[in-house]
Amino acid sequence: MLIQNKKILIATLAVLFFIGISFHGYCITSEPEHSHQHHKAEIGVGQSAVYFTKDKTLNYGLHLHLIRNIKHSGFGVGIEYERIFDRHGHNMLGIVGSYSPAHQVELSITPGILFEDSEPGHADASIHIEAGYHFDIKNIHLGPIVECALDRHDVHFSLGVHVGIGLGKIRE
Repeated sequence: MLIQNKKILIATLAVLFFIGISFHGYCITSEPEHSHQHHKAEIGVGQSAVYFTKDKTLNYGLHLHLIRNIKHSGFGVGIEYERIFDRHGHNMLGIVGSYSPAHQVELSITPGILFEDSEPGHADASIHIEAGYHFDIKNIHLGPIVECALDRHDVHFSLGVHVGIGLGKIRE
């Protein structure tokens, strides 16, 4: 699915932005921040608009991850898969390292292997850098994400929405 119209890009970004801020009212809690409990792990799904700088195309992207949080730290490690539905059939599988410098803020870096449907049997290295902000609704994290990814052939930027489900609580 290729979207090459700038008006559609602007509309998509605006919708994603307003979806993200509209959930803020549902997520405000009277609990003090220090009472927030981190989960042992998170299963996450991200959907985004992906812009490739070389092809100058806008595509739909989906990423899935499983991250295990490290007790008493803001760090986590896991695996991530990304699929971009473009003419190449872009796929990436990588090891994700995450860091939360503040409650509701997530930063991650994912070195990975890129393979495309258009070139079976050929793989390249890639690196994905992502930042997100999330609102907590019970054990669900929901919020906007931005990403920059680099590989030998191209650079792409993503803007989207992330939904994460927390698994288990880390005991203090």
